[in-house]
Amino acid sequence: LRFSLHPHRIGVSVYCPGLLDSNIHKSDELRPAALSTDITPADPEFMAALPEVQRQGMDPREAGEKVLRGILRDDFYIFSHPEFADELRGIFDEALAALPQEDVPADRLAFEDLRREGKAAARAAWPSEAGA
Repeated sequence: LRFSLHPHRIGVSVYCPGLLDSNIHKSDELRPAALSTDITPADPEFMAALPEVQRQGMDPREAGEKVLRGILRDDFYIFSHPEFADELRGIFDEALAALPQEDVPADRLAFEDLRREGKAAARAAWPSEAGA
C-alpha cells in the first residue's frame, strides 16, 4: 500500500502506541447507546484499576508529537514508546525462526526478486525532502 500510493503523493504510516495517559477506560460510559454492546461486558475490578494504570502512561501530547514527527519524516513504522525494543526483537526473532529452511523454486524466487526490485525503485524515488 505504501509504495502503491507513493506516486499519488499519499503517505502511509503505521502507528504502534503504548500506554497513554488517557480516558480510554471511560469509553463504555461515553459510547452512544446505539453503538453499545453487551457481548463482552467489562470486569468491574479491572475497570476500577484502569484510571491509575492510565495515569502512568505517556502524555498524549508527547505521543502526538512523535506521531507528527514520524509522518513528517515519512516513517513507515511509528513507535512512540521505546520500551518495546526488546519485545520487538523477540517477536521478529521468533518470526524469522518460523520461516521454513528449504530451497525456493527458481520461478518463485525470480518473482520475489522482481518484487524486491520494484520496492527498491519506489523507495529510491521517495522525495529526498521527506522529513525536512
